[in-house]
Amino acid sequence: MGYTEFWLGILSVLVLFLSIFMALVIRQIGILLNYVGPVGARSISSGPRVGENIKLHIEKNITLLLMKPTLLIFGSKSCSVCSAIKDATLRLYKFWDKKADFVFVYDDIDRIETQRDQILVFQNSSLREVLNIRTLPVAVMLDTDGVVTGQGLVNDISQLESLLETVRISS
Repeated sequence: MGYTEFWLGILSVLVLFLSIFMALVIRQIGILLNYVGPVGARSISSGPRVGENIKLHIEKNITLLLMKPTLLIFGSKSCSVCSAIKDATLRLYKFWDKKADFVFVYDDIDRIETQRDQILVFQNSSLREVLNIRTLPVAVMLDTDGVVTGQGLVNDISQLESLLETVRISS
């Protein structure tokens, strides 16, 4: 057995050992991520604060009855992430429709419309200004009294659902 074959054998065993080690590490990372769960909506410094009652601002800007907890989603038609959030909300609606209302508040739509399954869409840039929301897409979760129970920057369905879970919902 020559010198090259010896080192080739050692390196092959080392590569095999490192491959097994990396597979075990990746498995542990997956278990940890599953344990931690999805990340919630990202907090922002602007916008309404948790615990703040914004019912008066909403009533002045949007005709909305707070019969159920309500998720306000602020977006723009020109924002690609907002479009993805709109699709995610339509998927969430199937599960949460009996427990919460969903309302899109856009700066730049042509008219007030209703999405399939009765999700309201309003054009109202003044509400975003009044609430000091400077970035998009932002979601604000309200209880039935108009008190903010959660808010944040949202980019996917798990972040939207984390806000829905901030309200204690009676079945």
